[in-house]
Amino acid sequence: MRVVVRGAVAGVVAAAAVGLAVTSGSASAEAGWTAEPVPPRPDTSSILTSAASGDGVTWAFGGWYTGWPIYSTQAYLRGADGWTEQQTPDIGRPTSSAVLSRDNVWVIGQEGKVGTGTSMHWDGKAWTEFPVAPVPPNHYQGVSRLGVAGADVWAVGSLNQAGRASSGRGTAQRWDGKAWVEVVPPGPSEIWWTLTGIGGSGSEDVWAIGRAGEYGQGPGKPLAFHWDGKAWTEFPMPPVDGAANSQLMLVDVHAAAPNDVWAAGSVRDADPNKPSKPVMFHWDGTQWSAVKLPVDAGEINDLVRTGDTLWAIGAANPLRHNGTDWQAVDAPQGGNLLAGTAIDGDKLLGVGYNGSTTREQPFASVYSE
Repeated sequence: MRVVVRGAVAGVVAAAAVGLAVTSGSASAEAGWTAEPVPPRPDTSSILTSAASGDGVTWAFGGWYTGWPIYSTQAYLRGADGWTEQQTPDIGRPTSSAVLSRDNVWVIGQEGKVGTGTSMHWDGKAWTEFPVAPVPPNHYQGVSRLGVAGADVWAVGSLNQAGRASSGRGTAQRWDGKAWVEVVPPGPSEIWWTLTGIGGSGSEDVWAIGRAGEYGQGPGKPLAFHWDGKAWTEFPMPPVDGAANSQLMLVDVHAAAPNDVWAAGSVRDADPNKPSKPVMFHWDGTQWSAVKLPVDAGEINDLVRTGDTLWAIGAANPLRHNGTDWQAVDAPQGGNLLAGTAIDGDKLLGVGYNGSTTREQPFASVYSE
């Protein structure tokens, strides 16, 4: 059984409008996408931000709201007759999910743009909420990504003191069978740093990624920490370019093998009218290097492997790696993708939203060769 972990980063709806601008290396996707109706919420705004599959089951998660940024949880299960909405605890807007088996599903979420992170677990019979690791008084903790490495389930995010947005640290937590326990990497010297993605090829080969640096002083320094089963070690990543008011957001890491690891995200400008720049790095077992992409604008929200193909999910044009190069693929009609997961072996399920920015509705589409 293969575990697939999926999610999407905060603020993805506004970012999705920017899209991925194709400049070269385009691959045709004629008749590749098939839309799948998802039960709508016509009286609210509703988006899907994460999808996960494994052991013959596929889930999609998202949030609905009537007044941003407070979201309420929504969950959908894919079956022979299509998608059906399922009742779950309200953990805010789900940011990431993982299916280890049909009776072992994890989701993490956030109460709002700034709030306390939490998680919920499906045991095959019922959903149960589990709080993340305790935080000191007057602090809030965001959790942004789940990761599965071997038999271990991890979550990463940030810990900030109330009223001091310019300082804080990252958090990495592992599920010990009963509770989430912090296993924090030794932080960099910067006053502010966070972790935004985690994944690995095994319990002794785990990567956590993030950024360091105060806002307003450039995009920040990309971070990569490796867990060998006993301790964290930081490995340098190439610097990224960006304006003083830009922000680097690494959102996902995919480890195919100890010498084949990908990390991706974007550099966002503070001005929402300016396009973001997608960024990607690769670890070859010795060092991290920057990867050239066939796009010059847009965001990457998710990394998904389907069979032998690795996908980078963006807003307008997904990217796929053919073993040698990255190519842009036409996006599905009528929707914006925020996350994805592998289904039926080598098919890609993309989820996100369609409609106006004030009445988004859940969207799902499947890509097959």
